[in-house]
Amino acid sequence: MPLVDLFAGQITNLENPALWLTDAMGAPRSAAGVNVTHQKADGMSAYFACAKVLGEDVGKLPMRLYKTRADGRGKDKADSHPVHKLMHSRPSPEMLPFVMKDLMIRMAATWGNAYAEIQRTRTGRPYAIYPIHPSRVKVQRDADGDIVYLVRVEDTKTPAPASMRSLGNVSRGLLQWLPYKAADIIHIKGPGDDGIVGKSVLRAAADALGISLAAQEFGGNFFANGTHIAGVLQHPGSLGPEAAKTLRESWVKRHSGSKNANRPAVLEEGMTWSPIGIPPGDAQFLETRQFQNIEVCRFFRMPPHKIQELGRATWANIESQNIEYVGDTLMPWLVRFQEEANAKLLTQAEQDAGYFLEFVLQALLMGDSTTRGTFYKTLFNMGAISRNEIRSFERLNPVEDDDGGTYYMQLNMSPVDKLGQDVPAPAAAQESTPPPSPPPSNAARAEELQPLFRRAAEQALRRESDMRAHTLDAYNQHAVYMRRCFAEVSDVLARGDSSTTVKAICDRYCYAQSQERQPMTAEAMAAEFTTQLLEAIDATTA
Repeated sequence: MPLVDLFAGQITNLENPALWLTDAMGAPRSAAGVNVTHQKADGMSAYFACAKVLGEDVGKLPMRLYKTRADGRGKDKADSHPVHKLMHSRPSPEMLPFVMKDLMIRMAATWGNAYAEIQRTRTGRPYAIYPIHPSRVKVQRDADGDIVYLVRVEDTKTPAPASMRSLGNVSRGLLQWLPYKAADIIHIKGPGDDGIVGKSVLRAAADALGISLAAQEFGGNFFANGTHIAGVLQHPGSLGPEAAKTLRESWVKRHSGSKNANRPAVLEEGMTWSPIGIPPGDAQFLETRQFQNIEVCRFFRMPPHKIQELGRATWANIESQNIEYVGDTLMPWLVRFQEEANAKLLTQAEQDAGYFLEFVLQALLMGDSTTRGTFYKTLFNMGAISRNEIRSFERLNPVEDDDGGTYYMQLNMSPVDKLGQDVPAPAAAQESTPPPSPPPSNAARAEELQPLFRRAAEQALRRESDMRAHTLDAYNQHAVYMRRCFAEVSDVLARGDSSTTVKAICDRYCYAQSQERQPMTAEAMAAEFTTQLLEAIDATTA
């Protein structure tokens, strides 16, 4: 017998179940004895936050259409192409790009699959994208072995076309499952077993989520119904049913609930109170919930600090964790989305012509203003970018002159294979050409490199501030880290391998710190390091 869907006023049965019935009957039961449904999981902060962070971080990234240049050396924006407008400006009349991308990634991250219908013109050009809830989609193969997507129609009163009456997806002439070709469905798959569909995180993490939900439910019941004087009332005499009931109700009324916590009890007639049970603190209730938050993060490959779990975060590792988050957590989802969009929204001819969709990641990879300044200065000095390109990265308008797009390079640089070779000047110009400028001194080059030395010093000092022990062994390990921080910039100043000198400087510093710690600023460390390195260079070349 069909059941009446009280939430939608529809008829639902095992053949065509509504979403609430699917959750109720198909939800995995965890080892903790809790049925894990999507609705319950969304009520757990760690699970909801992981999905929210992934969805919103992908949603805020613009997706642009580019075309590879004919020579293969670079790309150009293809803003006039219809697919660019579809993904960058308006996926459908009902949905903006942020909402669509956020929804698709959250569904893929939690349900394991995200689906969207591609609506096309008669010529096959896509003009709208409509996400479909994963609970309404089945993925199958047709008689020819091709992938076909069956989408359950919510309104079961829709008449089926005569051509579909024999397909087995109709009941009493009413359409229930609408078939779509694979080319008309965007399907973002999470990790799976067959490459056809992704695996639901809810099912894979059912036991871990069940423990989290059980702990959350226990905490709620404790504060709602529990008493801080949990135990047994013992009466020296015999109480009748009515007296026992009255005593119990009176006790619960006075001592249950958070408002009555720590309220003193008055015992009469020789009654005694025998506490039983284990308080939440003794049962490591808070530690259990913190551990389960980390456990949920593992399933999403989410750095805990992204969901405000800051128990083990430090100033020294937050920056590196943010970089790892973009490369290790976000990038797989971005690649899945890009590859599926390219395959389904662009024709094979357009792909062969060099068109491709790509997320713009600069907004997530930009560091603080000091780091960005050093980065831009380094690229500008080597002629890799112009002033206008720097302003574009910073979302500023270009300089309106002929010089804004010019590339500059320092004159004292030479190709590596030309070092040590004298390049004779043309005979006619030898007398009129002024003598070349002398190369800059080591001290002048060290002054130019001071921002990079200061950056290396900041990294070393942050690591030192996080050291739990300040013994000689700990500083010997720290010296190895310092050598890595200073190695590259030291090689630039020394014009070659400076590893021996850098090792000696780092070892001396760390030994002195292990004997008597002397706090040092990044500027002072950079200056001291540069001075000692210059002295070693001068002694070598003297």
